[in-house]
Amino acid sequence: MRTMNDLATLLDASLGSLVIEAEALLNIKQAPVRKLTNRQKRQ
Repeated sequence: MRTMNDLATLLDASLGSLVIEAEALLNIKQAPVRKLTNRQKRQ
């Protein structure tokens, strides 16, 4: 939290808005990553 507060201060933003923006970025829907099975890796 101290680091987040330092970042907010450097960016001239409130800590709350920085947390909200970070959460929004984490919630962006991305295409699911498909894991390869051992059989697929050998092909």
